[in-house]
Amino acid sequence: DDTLDLTKVLLTPDGVRASGTTLIGGGGPRDGPFWARGVYVVRGNASLSNEVYVALGETNLDAIKQKRLDAGKAFLAADAGAAADMAGLEMARITPADVEGGAPLAARSVVADETQPALRKANIAGNDLVLTFSEPVVLASVTPSLLALTDSAGNGDPLDADLPAVAGADGREVVLNLAALCGAPPVCTLVEGVFNTTTNATSNATTVCEIQDACDSEKASAIFARYDALWVVATASLATDYAGNPSAPVGPLREADPVCDCLSGQFVTEPCTERTDAVCAPCTGSCESGFYIVSACGGFQDIACRACRSCQTPFFANGGCAGGQDRICSECTVCGIMEYEATPCTAGVDRTCISCERSSECVDPTPQCENAAKWWKQANCCYDDDGVQLPCNEMLEANVRISKRNSREHWVYDTIPAVEAGFELGDASTA
Repeated sequence: DDTLDLTKVLLTPDGVRASGTTLIGGGGPRDGPFWARGVYVVRGNASLSNEVYVALGETNLDAIKQKRLDAGKAFLAADAGAAADMAGLEMARITPADVEGGAPLAARSVVADETQPALRKANIAGNDLVLTFSEPVVLASVTPSLLALTDSAGNGDPLDADLPAVAGADGREVVLNLAALCGAPPVCTLVEGVFNTTTNATSNATTVCEIQDACDSEKASAIFARYDALWVVATASLATDYAGNPSAPVGPLREADPVCDCLSGQFVTEPCTERTDAVCAPCTGSCESGFYIVSACGGFQDIACRACRSCQTPFFANGGCAGGQDRICSECTVCGIMEYEATPCTAGVDRTCISCERSSECVDPTPQCENAAKWWKQANCCYDDDGVQLPCNEMLEANVRISKRNSREHWVYDTIPAVEAGFELGDASTA
């Protein structure tokens, strides 16, 4: 599933490349850029592992709807390498019908689009009223007179039926120029004189002129001047989508400026304009291995990463190189004159040292301590009369005490004498 490249897949209503659309996205990690846009790929399990399920997301669905992929009229073609199997073998090409020998795959079933488009947002940009719908709508279906500029209670006048509608930034956006019909000259009609049979006289011809009502931009300005805001009310069938579904009634919907800031966890990839919202993308969660974050995600930039420092001799890597922390380089431990190296100082581990000043050196000396511990052995590798190892300067005192203890083993006392310090009470008969 992670090999599928949707940019190499063509969906078309008649099998011909020119009338179809390619897609965006493909397989990838769940925190990748397309998952945030609703585009992801999942492979089936066990016996269904040869099936792949694709969530198309709004961008792909918009493109498909505008190509009118209706029930019974959907075909798929694909370039070679659009996916690969578990052995890494690439998928063969599926050619569209306009290529000699082409045989695009016909969809076994297509669920008809029965969702009504809805007006989601209205924005005044200069003299333009920018309408944003929940899905692409057919521009020719837009009927301006079914939209009214109102106050918060929905009181207002519908737009002029002859107001021109033009396409906006994408298929969901329609732009109405509210000033298009402003300044139109009055419509005048010449009324000819009427013959009066009584007076046998004909009245003078007159010109009757129809004064134009305030144009739509003037109406919008008047509402703004009074309420410091403007609302729109959309009657049903203001527009239809590419499946012929009429738009639902909406309103009063307050006019809103473009959104220029992104949500937490996102950054701006395209700034807002007078008409359009800012385009946002999800922040990258972390840097790749071997890098750390030097600046946080926000504003107009994603996280910035920098390669972690390399720890050179005499230092070793002691953590870090994660999140916003560079690699920590700690100085390697230096063994003392009475120590030897047990393990070296390597990439992520400090040097370990073992002391030569230990009793085992008296009975089982190590080659590493052979020279370093000579003086220590002379001062510490002595044994008392009981065979206990002890420092040589304590041997005489210990032997005197042992001698005294041994000399009393045959004495008989009416009461048990106090035990001298350094000795334990024992049974002389078993000594």
